[in-house]
Amino acid sequence: MDDAALAVSIKDTHIFARIIPEQKLRLVNILKANGEVVAMTGDGVNDAPALKAADIGIAMGNKGTDVARESASLVLLDDNFASIVTAIRLGRRIYDNLQKAMSYILAIHIPIIGLTVLPAFNPTMPLLLLPLHIILMELIIDPVCSVAFEFEKDERGIMKRPPRDPKSTFFGRQEFIKSVGQGLLLLIMVSGVYFSSFREGHTDGQARMIAFFALIIGNLFLIFTNLSKTRTILDLVIRGNKEVFVITGVVAAFVAMLTLIPALRELMSFELPKYFHFTTTIAGSLIIMSLMELMKLWKGRGIQK
Repeated sequence: MDDAALAVSIKDTHIFARIIPEQKLRLVNILKANGEVVAMTGDGVNDAPALKAADIGIAMGNKGTDVARESASLVLLDDNFASIVTAIRLGRRIYDNLQKAMSYILAIHIPIIGLTVLPAFNPTMPLLLLPLHIILMELIIDPVCSVAFEFEKDERGIMKRPPRDPKSTFFGRQEFIKSVGQGLLLLIMVSGVYFSSFREGHTDGQARMIAFFALIIGNLFLIFTNLSKTRTILDLVIRGNKEVFVITGVVAAFVAMLTLIPALRELMSFELPKYFHFTTTIAGSLIIMSLMELMKLWKGRGIQK
């Protein structure tokens, strides 16, 4: 067959027996020309050209020759083909979790930046976020990105996906729009809580404390929402992510200390209002959580279709 005929025939053919090294290389190149993502396994010197040409060359670590191992992208230390499946699953989980962490970082910094510069547009408005508040927020964000998302488990149907397009970007337009949308929702919610606190007659310190708690709670909901692209917050709570629960517990303890210890409130420029005034904070956070979960369900339905 010439290359054109082989490119058509190869779509419906699954086994090629007794082929020479030149033919292995030719099959790999034609599969790639057809838009396939090609993995090539081999152990001999004659497999080296095809291993090098494939998208992923996989050599045997025990029985493979030095030439094969040098030509390959991956080396199986146990010469077990099941390790390839395990590696693919692990790679997809790492890729997903990096995307989730990136999405969360972008989303949470939008309200932080927005609330910091908001008083610049209204000189009569007191500062909402002071430098100490931003530092404390970063102390929450950093461990979440480095621990919570890293240990998150596989998504549903992770091994049923087709190969990812090599030309696609790591953080594409859809992920960017979703993250910006989440950040803007949280910014609107916290700003609304802040302004409503002034309308209710609270002092600057009281309004600041109510709004900061809204940002903290909204941040926790943002973490839980971004932990999974396919599971709801209820599923995540039932299935459990110990690292996230530890971080949530630490944040809850910190919020309790700010509420109960006057010296800490003074350090943070807070004034304690009546406890029922935090209902707007909880209500606003629940609304934001519901909207983000509905967005996730809508997007998940589109993925399933």
